[in-house]
Amino acid sequence: MAKLSATSVAVLIGLMQIAVIFACNCEVKHPQTQFKEANFVVRAKILAKHNDREAGDSSSGLISYLEYEVKIDKIFKGRRYIQSNVVNMLTPDVGSCGITSLKPGTKYLISGSYDADDSAFYLNVCSWVEEWSALTKEQKKGLKSTYRTKCRKCDVPAVSGPELVMMFIDPRAPSNILEQPSQLYSLSGMWASEPGSCTFNPVDSWQFPTLDCETQFTYCMENQREGCGWLINEKYKDCFIDRETAWAKRELRKASQGGSLRGRTMRIGGQRLGCFLDTPEDEFNKCLRREVAKIVTQYLRQD
Repeated sequence: MAKLSATSVAVLIGLMQIAVIFACNCEVKHPQTQFKEANFVVRAKILAKHNDREAGDSSSGLISYLEYEVKIDKIFKGRRYIQSNVVNMLTPDVGSCGITSLKPGTKYLISGSYDADDSAFYLNVCSWVEEWSALTKEQKKGLKSTYRTKCRKCDVPAVSGPELVMMFIDPRAPSNILEQPSQLYSLSGMWASEPGSCTFNPVDSWQFPTLDCETQFTYCMENQREGCGWLINEKYKDCFIDRETAWAKRELRKASQGGSLRGRTMRIGGQRLGCFLDTPEDEFNKCLRREVAKIVTQYLRQD
C-alpha cells in the first residue's frame, strides 16, 4: 500500500475539515469572532461523558445528547452563567453535528451557548473547542485580554463556503488611507488586506502544508488611524512569508513543466525573483524564501 506524503496528509486533513464544517452548515470563523459570539468561553478538564437521559432519542424524532461533566479552572467569558467549577455541558450526537470525541482527563478550550430557560450549556461542531495544549501563545493571549480589549470595534468576516476571499471594511476608516497600518504584501493576492480591513481566507490556507496564519498568530485590531488591521508580530510575519513561498513554489512547478530550467529566473505576479531555477534545491529554496520575504515586507514601516 502506497504511503501518503506529508503534503498529501496535510491537504487531506484540510479537506476533511472543510467537509465536516460545511456538512454541518458551519461558517469558518476566526478565534476572536468565536470569542465575541459565544456566551461562554472557558478552560476545562473533561471529567466524564455519558448519554443525557432526558434528551430523547433520534428514533422518537428528538435529538439525543451526549453530556460532558467538566471541571472549569479558567473563565474567559460568561462568568455570570457559571455558578460552580463543575458543570455539565450538552452536545448533540454525532449525526446532529455534535462534538463526541472529547477525552476524559484532557484539558480543553471550550466555547458555546447558554440557554437560560434550561440553565444548560451547549456546544457543537461549530463551536471553538480545542485541546488547550494545541493553542498558540498568541491565541492564549487573545483569550486572556486582546480579543476583549483591543478587538471590540474590528470584525473578521466568517467564511461560509470554499469560494472567494471575504473581507471586512471598517466603515469608520477614511477611504484615502494609504499606509495604515503597516501591511504585509500578498504576492499571491489571496491574503491581501485593503486599508481598514482584515482579510480572512482560511480555505486557501488549507491548500498548502502550512498554517492558517491569521487564526494561529494574530488578531484584527484597531490602530492609530481608526481603522482595523492584522497585528503584525514576528510569528505572523514568518508564517505569512512561508505561506507565500509555498504558493510561489507551486506556481513555479506549474510554469516550469515541459521546459528547460537552465539559466532561467522566476517571475510571478508581475514580480521578478532573482533565483535561478537550475540551482541545487536547498540553495534555491533559501533564495526563494529570501526573495519572497523582500516583496512581502516591502510596505512595512521601519519604526
